[in-house]
Amino acid sequence: AFCSNPGNNPKHWAEKKKFYDKFFTDSEIPMITTQHKESLSLEGVVLIDDFDKNIKKFNELGNGIGITFPQYWNSNNSDHLIANRLGYIDCTLDDIRIMGFEQWKKGNKND
Repeated sequence: AFCSNPGNNPKHWAEKKKFYDKFFTDSEIPMITTQHKESLSLEGVVLIDDFDKNIKKFNELGNGIGITFPQYWNSNNSDHLIANRLGYIDCTLDDIRIMGFEQWKKGNKND
C-alpha cells in the first residue's frame, strides 16, 4: 500500500493524491491515508518514511520493518546516503527479499 499522512492542509492532500495518481497509475496498490502509520505495522509490511519518529513507532510494535528514507533532517543524513536515496532503499529492500523478513529484522534492529 501507499501510505501517507493527510495532514491538516487540504493542499497537501491534493499534492499527495496527484503524486499517487502519477506513479501508481493502473496499480493494484491501494492508497491509505492515516496519521497513525504505526497501526499498519504487520508482519510482511515495510514502511519507508523520512521522519525518525514514524519509523521508531512503527518498529516498536515489532511486527513490520521501518526504513528511514535518507534526508538531511533525519538519522540517515550522511551525504553518501542522501546522494543515492533510491539506491539505498532499493538495496535495503533487496536485502530483505534475500534474507527473509524475520531474519533481516533480527540483524537490523535499529534502522
